[in-house]
Amino acid sequence: MGSNIYNSYNLEAIFGLFLKSTGISRVSIKNYLSDLRKFLNWLKNLTVSGDTETLSEESFVIQNFNLSNLTAYKKYLIEITTPEKSLNRSLSALRKFGEFARDQNWLRDNPAKKISNFQTEAKTQAVKKEKNILKEWETDLELENIADATIKNYINDVRQFINWTGISED
Repeated sequence: MGSNIYNSYNLEAIFGLFLKSTGISRVSIKNYLSDLRKFLNWLKNLTVSGDTETLSEESFVIQNFNLSNLTAYKKYLIEITTPEKSLNRSLSALRKFGEFARDQNWLRDNPAKKISNFQTEAKTQAVKKEKNILKEWETDLELENIADATIKNYINDVRQFINWTGISED
């Protein structure tokens, strides 16, 4: 682990460079940096002890970027009724930040990878229903002796259409 002391601005700057190197759009970089700032502010408010002031940003991240805090942050975002797309973008930003911290050798592995995106119960049920309907249709097509390749193409076409409409996401 390096001995450099990073403040939030420096941490954001080098994370921004990392994001840029991955080919992410400028708008996504701006949003990811904003999401990271919100998470770090939440984390700093959570760990109000005086000794956090003396930690470098790197050490602070190493000590606090863990599954427990990430799970609590997701719960917090849900409790304050963060819109689903914003909440999931925040989680995506944290996954990307975990990847960055791992590349910097600050973390052994990325705990944010274990945090799944949020889905409302209604959306979860809709996805299950969609999968059941497609499976039933596939079975009906098989009973009609439709070729396997044709069935596969039909199912893929319908899935692409559903994804295009935004009705559900897999």
